[in-house]
Amino acid sequence: MAKVVILLVLHNEERFLPGLFDSLDKQSYKNFQIICIDNNSQDNSKDFIRRNYPQVKIIENSQNVFVAKAFNQGLIEALENGAEFIFDMTPDGVVEKGCLSALLDVLEKNKNLAAAQPIVLFWDEKEKINTSGNAIHFLGFGYSKGRGLDIRCMPAQGHPVNYSSGPAHLWRAQVLKELGGFDENSFLIEDLDLGWRAWLLGYQIVNVPEAIVYHKYSFSRYKKKYYFLEKGRLS
Repeated sequence: MAKVVILLVLHNEERFLPGLFDSLDKQSYKNFQIICIDNNSQDNSKDFIRRNYPQVKIIENSQNVFVAKAFNQGLIEALENGAEFIFDMTPDGVVEKGCLSALLDVLEKNKNLAAAQPIVLFWDEKEKINTSGNAIHFLGFGYSKGRGLDIRCMPAQGHPVNYSSGPAHLWRAQVLKELGGFDENSFLIEDLDLGWRAWLLGYQIVNVPEAIVYHKYSFSRYKKKYYFLEKGRLS
């Protein structure tokens, strides 16, 4: 069985951890390791993990180095531990039992695929799509495909997407190594940049309707966010 490493970047995420870890425990695919990269959480996130999941590796940062750098720290550790696939997800998600198995099945059958994206549904509206994979507009910004649509409107067959969305995606470890992980200067558009670079190298990314993740999504608005999104669009 292929080895999967699950990377979780944390910053004061304690409230989400019980649901997240319970869903990971229930995965039908069992050959995985979890690595948490903690960005100087001030809550009890690390204590919760150590008390309930002592087998989980925790990388601790003395300050918040943000998602891209923290992910790359976990990626280095995962590659050193022999990871064949990397499952990156945000801690405010809950994974359905067969999610990892469905994603792996697709990637193992098609060696030209860099990554596979589950269908991400809203936690509080479980039949509505948060994202079925993301697209890149010709002006340079990314957006979620299928957002707000009923899951029953989804085609039964998976299809290519421009890039996989940050809430959850499974990548080939060697492709991530080839790409050098996330660009640490691409703040808030790490997933877009990574997917675009994969496409430029000739890889494809697909969504997998059989794989489901529920996302406790909330949209935040602040000036710096729009600044960095616009900066990324123009870069």
